Amino acid sequence: MPFVLNGRRPCVSVVVPIYNAAPHLEDCLASVLNQSGVDLEVICIDDCSGDRSAEIVGEIAQADPRVRVIRNRVNVGSAVSRNTGIAAARGDYVQFTDADDLLAAGALRILLDAAAAHGADAVRGALETLRNGVNQAHPLTRTTGVRVGSLLTLPQVWVPWFHTCFLISRRLLLERHIVYPDLRRGADPVFLARVLIAARRICILPSHAYTYRLHEHGGQPGAQTARDYLVHVETIKELYCGELARCWDAYRAFMGEDVACLLARAALTPAELEELQNRLSRL
Repeated sequence: MPFVLNGRRPCVSVVVPIYNAAPHLEDCLASVLNQSGVDLEVICIDDCSGDRSAEIVGEIAQADPRVRVIRNRVNVGSAVSRNTGIAAARGDYVQFTDADDLLAAGALRILLDAAAAHGADAVRGALETLRNGVNQAHPLTRTTGVRVGSLLTLPQVWVPWFHTCFLISRRLLLERHIVYPDLRRGADPVFLARVLIAARRICILPSHAYTYRLHEHGGQPGAQTARDYLVHVETIKELYCGELARCWDAYRAFMGEDVACLLARAALTPAELEELQNRLSRL
């Protein structure tokens, strides 16, 4: 039986930030538009792409009225683009899909039904990674059975990664003024941590919801990227204080090696490295 909200079927707003994603964009949007059993709008934010992305999404929008295109005047990055999508969304729930990834078949209906059944503000499905044509379940989102609770009672979400696996109440985002911080790296975990803290009820499903395409990233991160990553960890430490200290302990243990590896790879002057290592030591 379809989920009814205020006498109508609820709508899902899927927000897709786009920057030079032409090789995968058609497959991505097909995976969204082919979702069955759910009313949706697809908000595509073209972040000044230099390839054929704008042309591709424009053609898809002409053919399907569910697709809306917003074009940034200057390149602002995925975090700010997602905030533009949140502001433009009209749906009851929001989901974020990256332009080179894929939504699993039927994922939105499964997540939406779980939101209805459990009164959840946030519902997470499982993530699979895709590399060289091979899908593999990611251990961080693997679970058995359905779990329902709050952040404090669900250790499975104490590491706030993979925001794209979640269906999130737009009302919650608006009421709690939750947006992505403007960080080059680490914006997603900060956003998701705020969602999970604010959510009255969270639901975790074992069903595959999202496919994340793995890429080989070349080049060295710069000083600002490294600083932003430290800012994200510092911010989550502030958020996970008081009764949520156990959540911080889990995230600190998870992130320690990752941050150290980033600093080791980054293009930093000796003074910048010392500054960031000192900040890391205080975490």
